[in-house]
Amino acid sequence: MGLHNHRTRSTAKHPYYCSECRIEFDSESNHYQHRNSAIHLPAIKPCGLPGCDKKFIHTGAVVLHWEGGACPSGIDAVDTYRLALAYDYERKITVRNVDRMRANQPINEAMARRFTSHRGGYRCLDRNCGATFKVAYASMQHYNAEHVTSVFKCPNQTCSLNGQFPSLAALGQHLLSNACGARKMQDVRETWLGILNRIRLNYRSPGTRSQTSWDSNQVECTGYAEVLAY
Repeated sequence: MGLHNHRTRSTAKHPYYCSECRIEFDSESNHYQHRNSAIHLPAIKPCGLPGCDKKFIHTGAVVLHWEGGACPSGIDAVDTYRLALAYDYERKITVRNVDRMRANQPINEAMARRFTSHRGGYRCLDRNCGATFKVAYASMQHYNAEHVTSVFKCPNQTCSLNGQFPSLAALGQHLLSNACGARKMQDVRETWLGILNRIRLNYRSPGTRSQTSWDSNQVECTGYAEVLAY
């Protein structure tokens, strides 16, 4: 009790101490992630796609939900990747001049089931990998995490990690961690949330998708619906 009171009162010596959980962290980033986890925050960030009423504690979790392929809207990692590229008009979060013919793009579970079936299991789509899995979903997760070309970059121009994120969700986790200080920059928040809302406004469910629904020249974003907070 005495140590807890000491750490609570001595904020200068113990700046990364959570008084509610009585846990001390070794860095601002770890402390921030803890304070912004489900332990302390309510789930108020909506998925925002047709047919889905789920809410999450932060927008990074929303994107993980989209890429996971379980959203009732039908969105998956392939959709999220293509939409982010299409609607990042100013290339603030994606690398310029992406060669889609040569880039390793993400796959969804149906693709993994179709193209990676091998002797009762599922092998990695990358021929040089050799990893095998019992279920198609695991094969999909592995390929998307390990072999997809990193086309996403941090919108913070001073960040040294530009071009090192294989998915929009990975970029979201980077921003949430505040590893480069981007979390506190309003222009970065506006860029991130702007892309997410363009995806929400322009995503078409598989049954209603047209051939031009991913063409950035066909659809314009009419506004941002979410407050400026991760």
